[in-house]
Amino acid sequence: MLCGSTRSGRIVPIECPRWAPPLLAVQFLTRLPVPWLARLTAEQAGVGLARAMAWLPPVGSLIGAATGATFVLAQGLWPPMIAATVALMVEAATLEPEVALRRFVENALSPTTVAQRPEIVERILTHRLATRQAPEAWAAQAGAGATFDAYERVPGITAPTLVQHGTEDVVVDPRNSELLVELLPDARLELFPGTGHLYFWEEPVRFVGSVASFLEEMP
Repeated sequence: MLCGSTRSGRIVPIECPRWAPPLLAVQFLTRLPVPWLARLTAEQAGVGLARAMAWLPPVGSLIGAATGATFVLAQGLWPPMIAATVALMVEAATLEPEVALRRFVENALSPTTVAQRPEIVERILTHRLATRQAPEAWAAQAGAGATFDAYERVPGITAPTLVQHGTEDVVVDPRNSELLVELLPDARLELFPGTGHLYFWEEPVRFVGSVASFLEEMP
């Protein structure tokens, strides 16, 4: 298979690395306009991604940032989404788009950061406005996250994993990270005290240093 590389304003065919086909396929599926994605059944999208991922080499290590293995509330196995965030998601439909976006950004940071470091809020807002996504795409992402369930599969992940979480996260309950580490065979947990869901914006130096140290330990 050949890939393309742009040189001097024209596309030049180059030999395609073995990891490129799946990444191109994933990029294609995740960047399709929402109306086009709606035409794909869940099975079609799943089969396409599964076939694409089969090309990928084994993962040597993983980093989980403010995440969990399942958010299916009916199971009662996992801390649910925090009430304040759920309430904001409902209220957002009644707010002006930029007001709602500001509220979501502030909700993803710790109260201390919002009060004492307002420049971070403005930087994130500027970035989000420059890369604004359609409301339909945001709703689809939120729905996918709320119904995500990999609880049964997580113990099969054997790659060394660094799990990080902000202790004041009100988007994803920090207890998710503790349970995730319990399920993973080879994982460590690092908490970022006093930070929220976007802890890597609040403590970028520590975040980069931690990730770099973890990856440097890998053979």
